[in-house]
Amino acid sequence: MDYSTSYIGSQAGWVVAEVGRQPWAIQDMLPVGAAISKLQTGSVQLTFFIFLLLFTVLLFAEIGIMLKAIKKGPEGIKN
Repeated sequence: MDYSTSYIGSQAGWVVAEVGRQPWAIQDMLPVGAAISKLQTGSVQLTFFIFLLLFTVLLFAEIGIMLKAIKKGPEGIKN
């Protein structure tokens, strides 16, 4: 029973994910060709790299904060 329900759940999840890939396009009303945007490749790449840089900076900040807290130890925390 366990194998069959896990298989059905996996397949159902895959179907839901694939059906929902284009939520902006309405079946038989708005074709995908009309729903696509006219963004330039460069603007998409620029946005991606800005987010990449931002989240990399946030990652290093978080690592620094955690290391500082670890060095203080539990005694350094005041209630």
